[in-house]
Amino acid sequence: MTKKKDSARSYKSKMNNAQGSAFEKMIVGGCAAYKKRGRALIEKTPEPFKIIRKEDGGRAIVQFQKHKKAQCDFKGVLNDRRAIIFESKATTEKRMNQNRLSAAQLEQLTEYEKMGAVAGVCVLINKTAAFIPFSIWSHMKSIYGRKYITEEEAEIFQVETPGTIQFLNYVDVDRVIEFIDQQEEGFFYD
Repeated sequence: MTKKKDSARSYKSKMNNAQGSAFEKMIVGGCAAYKKRGRALIEKTPEPFKIIRKEDGGRAIVQFQKHKKAQCDFKGVLNDRRAIIFESKATTEKRMNQNRLSAAQLEQLTEYEKMGAVAGVCVLINKTAAFIPFSIWSHMKSIYGRKYITEEEAEIFQVETPGTIQFLNYVDVDRVIEFIDQQEEGFFYD
């Protein structure tokens, strides 16, 4: 590969990482707003790491445990006593691939959903912030005929973004309910 292609790939990677980090911070802001209003208590799941050495002043040398099964990014409880769990993913592209979730994350979302939790994937696809229910995410192939969702398709699940990601507040909740009802009637599910 040429230096020019490596440089372009590195730049794109840095842009995606910056966007993902900003997106997560906006979700954390949404979590804080929901807590303040008494609507939900949702926390960011810490990344798995191992302390290598403790130092003075509360500092430490740590090592990220990349081989540990990554858990979903956010977990908590809604004020109606249901659990909520979701992963967050961002891309500057105009589509989000289903395989962006690890096998461990897919398994965790599946298990939580079976137990009655609100489960989903909070995405930022290009400029569209959306909360896609896991029942839709896990059946992309049946619904869309492929294993990715476009920015345009995600607009059905678009959420409010008044400075934070209000992932529990769909822009058009009636449209979301109608879409999910169509799926449950067996139009697309396997």
